[in-house]
Amino acid sequence: MDENKKSTKRFLIIYSIAIFVFAVALILIASLSQMRINREADEIQERLTNAEILAADKQTRLDAVMTENSRLNEQIKKLETENETLKTENGTLTSAKDTDAKRIAAYQKLAEMINYKRLGKTRSLKNAIEAFEAGKYPECLNVADLEIYNSIK
Repeated sequence: MDENKKSTKRFLIIYSIAIFVFAVALILIASLSQMRINREADEIQERLTNAEILAADKQTRLDAVMTENSRLNEQIKKLETENETLKTENGTLTSAKDTDAKRIAAYQKLAEMINYKRLGKTRSLKNAIEAFEAGKYPECLNVADLEIYNSIK
């Protein structure tokens, strides 16, 4: 029996060592798995942090662009209003220029008629009066100059 006891004792020792080795192996595998999981979690956390930073940066840029867009839209409205004002003013000035040009032409023709009258050129005076009337220049003269025109006529 001695042999049987030794055999059983040996079996128990080998069995205990095997269980111990198996337990250590399981602990090492679990430890390595936990380290890998922690490393992956850290990487994911770092990516998430980077994504949050990028999102915040993009939001800041978007806000800046929206502010600039609003400022530019206000500037466009201001410039459009100014453009309309300038167009109106340009129309007024163009009209005044045309009126002044016609008035200058009327006074030049009146001076020409006065010279014809002074020099006694009745035929040239008659032609000048007809052209003056056809060009509707009498309406460009002021009251005093209209009286001079009527006296020449």
